[in-house]
Amino acid sequence: MKSKRMYRMLNKEGDKLAPETYVAFPKERVEIKNDAGQVMKTFVQGIETHYPINHGRRLKSIWQRTKSFEQLFNYFYERGFELKIK
Repeated sequence: MKSKRMYRMLNKEGDKLAPETYVAFPKERVEIKNDAGQVMKTFVQGIETHYPINHGRRLKSIWQRTKSFEQLFNYFYERGFELKIK
């Protein structure tokens, strides 16, 4: 199967999966003044943020790394779905 057709098929199948989120703690840049009056910029850990998972992108990267249908089947199986390839 050509790569372009494969990626399209993976995107369509990925859309059928239930939406999921992952948690990230993005760093924020904060200005702090010290005793000498100088402004120092530093990074601090941000608040907990939930981002949606792009299943199509994940499936595409799995396919590019492994070229294995077995890994794709496992990805769907972990989420309670079955991948049907025509």
